[in-house]
Amino acid sequence: MVDRLQLHEFVDRLPDSQVPAALAYLEFLTVDPVLLSLMRAPIDDEPEGEDDRRAAEEAWAAMVRGERLLTSDELAAELGL
Repeated sequence: MVDRLQLHEFVDRLPDSQVPAALAYLEFLTVDPVLLSLMRAPIDDEPEGEDDRRAAEEAWAAMVRGERLLTSDELAAELGL
């Protein structure tokens, strides 16, 4: 209960200009379970391998050149999902 009291104190101290942003953030926390799970996920600390780095560079270069990227449906089909 102490945490909720502390939260109320923070909200009471917010300048009026920050109230909309705080409200939007709190709505996300209470409504979006995907966002909550992403926020709680551990940081990926696996080192980037040379193949990963090269693939990321190639993808970035393709995007900069304006090449067509896969849609989410095409990617799912390619992955067999």
